[in-house]
Amino acid sequence: MSNSNHDDLCDPPIDSTTPRVEAVINEAMKRFPGVSNAAQARYYEAVHQELAPLARELERTCAEQSERITGLTEQHGRDSAELRRLCAARDEAKERVRALTAKCALLSALLDQAESERDSAIAAQKEKGNEWI
Repeated sequence: MSNSNHDDLCDPPIDSTTPRVEAVINEAMKRFPGVSNAAQARYYEAVHQELAPLARELERTCAEQSERITGLTEQHGRDSAELRRLCAARDEAKERVRALTAKCALLSALLDQAESERDSAIAAQKEKGNEWI
């Protein structure tokens, strides 16, 4: 087996969700090859020295994003409550419009009936010869 094939087989799998961490580990493995205790100690120290600041940065970023998510969740709650309130007001207004439309239709029918009765009364008075109308 060639050395490059051996290296390919010995490389740890790369986690695509943590590219920065994987890059640090792979670079340290290349800089400190070997299996002796001294080589392993140098490798672990190098990885620790490079991963510690990265871990702190990621932890800060995580905390910031967590705060942002909390704020957005609270805003979503307020927006949802406002939307429910507005929908209820819309539904109430629709019901009032429906009721008013029904009342207007009734009033229009009553007005048409009153006008028809008035016209009939006027016509009857004119037939009787009462010109005062």
